[in-house]
Amino acid sequence: MENVSNFDYKSESGKKGQVVVSVYKNPLTDDDSSYARVERNTSKPKELIGTVEEKGNVNLDTATLHYAGTLFKEACIKLLKQGYAINLFDMGILYLTVNGSIKTKKPTAADIPELKIGFSPSSFAKNAVKDVDIQLKLYPDNTPYIAQVFDFGKKEITNELTASGVIEIHGTSLKLGGEGSGVWLAPITNDEGDYDPKNMIPVTDIIHNLPGKLTVQLPDGLEAGKDYRIVIRTLLTKNSNKPGKTVKTGVYDEAVSIGSGGSSD
Repeated sequence: MENVSNFDYKSESGKKGQVVVSVYKNPLTDDDSSYARVERNTSKPKELIGTVEEKGNVNLDTATLHYAGTLFKEACIKLLKQGYAINLFDMGILYLTVNGSIKTKKPTAADIPELKIGFSPSSFAKNAVKDVDIQLKLYPDNTPYIAQVFDFGKKEITNELTASGVIEIHGTSLKLGGEGSGVWLAPITNDEGDYDPKNMIPVTDIIHNLPGKLTVQLPDGLEAGKDYRIVIRTLLTKNSNKPGKTVKTGVYDEAVSIGSGGSSD
């Protein structure tokens, strides 16, 4: 990075870490193949700042670090609104991308799907994770797992859903059964993707209820442009239609939203 040598700062590699990798049977094939997912452990801004403060040669207090972080965030938002891609301190490039396909023969600007944010990590960032230890978890606890969502209105796999439309949730251990089971849309409450379980919107119209597939009608009242988590709860035990004693909860890793065509009110 430019001008770093002008500051009284010493770089450090940090301690070796560990991530949990869960392995699931692939519900989209008939063979024995499986797929892996890294379980997220998201660092929040205060933890990031706390990591900076652990260094003995950084002469900036907590309030100053928070203020500087806010300034950089606002600068990034301003540049994104102006159409720029942003080099995030050599960690990678934050850039604009287009989500979805164009279905008209002679497209105009109005036919371009909604712009989204992409991120391309740098080789510097990629090298940082090469030595992270992996703790393997095989087929964890038969917890409902959502692999992807198909929108019947758009006839494609997507996370931008049609208002009041029908969707098909693909995954494993999805079948609903027992008191307290169901599907919900939970509004995301912050940039880390957290949600409030007390304000979830229930899905009441379940069309198909299978271990690898749930077909549901989206409820009314979902706000256009707002991000949600899909939450599934069930008491069914493995290979059985008999409810167990413990509710198992699965939450979709990706955020979903209602398309910009309007609210489902």
